[in-house]
Amino acid sequence: MRLAIFFSTLALSTAALANPSLKIPNDVSLYSLNMLNPKVDSSLFGNNKSVELNEGWNQIVFKYSPSFMVREDLKSVYSDIIIAKFYVEDGEVTFSLPEFKNYNLAQANISPLVWSLKSQQQANLQFAQDVLPSNGVQLGRNYNEDARQYNIQGGPAAVSVSYVTTKVNGDDVTREANQASVSQVKSSNSTAFSQWQTLYLNATPKVQQQMKQWLTEQN
Repeated sequence: MRLAIFFSTLALSTAALANPSLKIPNDVSLYSLNMLNPKVDSSLFGNNKSVELNEGWNQIVFKYSPSFMVREDLKSVYSDIIIAKFYVEDGEVTFSLPEFKNYNLAQANISPLVWSLKSQQQANLQFAQDVLPSNGVQLGRNYNEDARQYNIQGGPAAVSVSYVTTKVNGDDVTREANQASVSQVKSSNSTAFSQWQTLYLNATPKVQQQMKQWLTEQN
């Protein structure tokens, strides 16, 4: 019985440690997340798309491009390429974007883009933003590199850059991470104790207190 309760608590603790996420509307193109290609999770049914965030500071590069029927043609209006940073601890973050009645109104009002980010409780998240500079027309633009250069040069939406060399498919690659990237700890599968220990060390103070309280109640 206690073993079942233990693993039930372990599962709840794991859920509590789940990273926050960002919901992506269909008319938003997310080009870069923390100077890396976003790993977008798309729902098999419906239009829901989301990407996992770091617990802490995150930086995104995106474009908003709503579409309208003009006579018999579908036309899109494009915002500037926005680079933004924001802080989040948990839950699902959503975009709040302007809704234009027609194509002409969108053309006239999409730049500068008035937008915001909402927490899971629909509270406004604080963020800093900027327009990501470009060198004219760029085919196959590397938004990760552009974000890295922006961070090096500095700006209101800049984050600190560190260089981490890792191995991907046997080849050396350079990956960039910001100062608030959360270290991903692999839970050991050898014993339940090592799993518990790993979860405890990586838990928030609130979750750690709940775990200690549960252990105390078992005595």
